[in-house]
Amino acid sequence: MTVFKTLDGDYLVSENDILTKREICDVIGISIATIHRWQRKGLPYTPFSNYRNGYNLLEVQHWMDEQGMVPIDLNKQWKARKAGTTQ
Repeated sequence: MTVFKTLDGDYLVSENDILTKREICDVIGISIATIHRWQRKGLPYTPFSNYRNGYNLLEVQHWMDEQGMVPIDLNKQWKARKAGTTQ
């Protein structure tokens, strides 16, 4: 199990956990609008029957690497500096 530190608290995530949209946004440090935009660009997700999506953190990290995006930890650090806090 992995602990991801976020501005809103810590998340314990195992390799096969499926995170909600809000949880994945908190872990990565992005907005819901960004997740929607990334989905249109091919972000992997698991559709649920109630029109909600789930996200596997490892798949999201792999997709971000393929796209040449900043790693999750660096993204969270940048957000913390922008907000004027430290981690």
